[in-house]
Amino acid sequence: MLRFHLLKKNTLVCVLFFCVSECFASGLGYFKMTDSLLKAQEMMYQFRFTEAQKVVDNHRKNEVHNLAIDWLDEQLLFMQLVVTEDKQLYESKQFLWGQLFNRIQKKKINNAWYRMVLSDCYVHRGLVKIRFNELSSAASDFKSANKLLIENKTMFPSFLPDNKNSGLLQCLFSSVPEKYQFFAKILGFEGQMESGLKEMEEYIYSPLNYKEHVWLKFETVFAYALIQHHLHKNSQAAFETIDEYSKRMPNTMFVNYAKATLAGYAGKNDLVVAYLSVKYPYSYQPFYYTYYLLGLAKLRQLDTDAATHFEAYIKYYKGNNLKKSALRYISWIAVLQGQPKVAQQYYQRCITEGNALSEEDKQAQREAQEGLLWPVKLLQIRLSFDGKYYDKAWKLWQQVEVQQLGHIKHKLEHNYRKARLLQETNQSINAIKQYLLVVQEGKHLPYYYAAYSSVFIAQLYEERKDVKAAQLYYLMVKNEFKANQEYTQTINQKAKAGLKRLQVR
Repeated sequence: MLRFHLLKKNTLVCVLFFCVSECFASGLGYFKMTDSLLKAQEMMYQFRFTEAQKVVDNHRKNEVHNLAIDWLDEQLLFMQLVVTEDKQLYESKQFLWGQLFNRIQKKKINNAWYRMVLSDCYVHRGLVKIRFNELSSAASDFKSANKLLIENKTMFPSFLPDNKNSGLLQCLFSSVPEKYQFFAKILGFEGQMESGLKEMEEYIYSPLNYKEHVWLKFETVFAYALIQHHLHKNSQAAFETIDEYSKRMPNTMFVNYAKATLAGYAGKNDLVVAYLSVKYPYSYQPFYYTYYLLGLAKLRQLDTDAATHFEAYIKYYKGNNLKKSALRYISWIAVLQGQPKVAQQYYQRCITEGNALSEEDKQAQREAQEGLLWPVKLLQIRLSFDGKYYDKAWKLWQQVEVQQLGHIKHKLEHNYRKARLLQETNQSINAIKQYLLVVQEGKHLPYYYAAYSSVFIAQLYEERKDVKAAQLYYLMVKNEFKANQEYTQTINQKAKAGLKRLQVR
């Protein structure tokens, strides 16, 4: 749960000095959020980009020196690229992004919002560049953002909106994947996850509630909750964080997407379907990634109607990310429907369509190239487990006839799924024994089961406060399982995060 940070009296006075006034003026530039601009920001999070842009453009005519206009301009650009992932749109907007940076820099003013807005722009552009696999250029943008944030903290130490990006960068660079660590050190990146989380908490629970903070705080809450899940393995707390805070927010597509994402991690699959099935009474830019998420949530309910959502994602989404994964899931649906030939056809498409940059797509391509169809019952267990329907998964697991699982991969899946079910139903001692069996059987095979089993053994020992045993199995993840070719980045990142929690390098 979030820890409420009581602000000292002098800190609160400084915060109010910066934030009570709507207008911070100096020289040619100033920062002023209005009710109309706040409405435009809400439209943006409803994905009504054209309407929002019209409001912002109308304001610009009379408020040419208002930094808040440039901030919303850049936010609109960022959100459109995140929602569409349109490479052509991204390339066509490069010049506009450059213009925005120049326009903001010309308004250089001696107040905290100037560097906050500029750092926000660099973080946004860096995140988009990562999506389009421009990693070194993204790192340069993050470095520029970090420099501005450090400057702002020196000049305005009580300015809390900086904590969103400062905390985010701290957390991200506390768990840089092994293969990028050398590059991060060259650029001077270093971070402490706990410190980053505390920074974000301080802003989230501050008394700041003026117009400029409404959506900025929600972005911070969403980022904080994602970090709680991915790096702090606390999915329930992460969902509770976003669920509680969202009660004070307008009902927008972005808010429902955020809630659906964290609900999925927390095992509330039925809520994912509910959040992503909401109908809105206005026209908006479709967010095709939510089609993929809704398809996955329905598939975990063993609802074969999920195929329509995956097909729509493949047809309309302009990028290539997760297309291989979507095709793999349609292949699984064909297996559930007793159509092995159709399943193989989608595996073939999976090999040739999309790209294999994300771990989901890499795994989908590996599976498609292997061409080994799942036994129906085993697939039902896997999907029910992923949807956190543990009672159903247990019943299905008990129905499997092990002697009919001819391939070693399927036998490993069967044993691994038992271990996962034991862990999730709080039978930790038996879970560790079962995971050890999987480690023994799969250590020298190319499948992820043994390596992930070592991660879960370490986490179970960590929960039991057995630091030495936890260290042993986290280190095993780093040093053993050289044959594994699946989910390697995620597995290594989880091990690194675990060792950091235990303060082991």
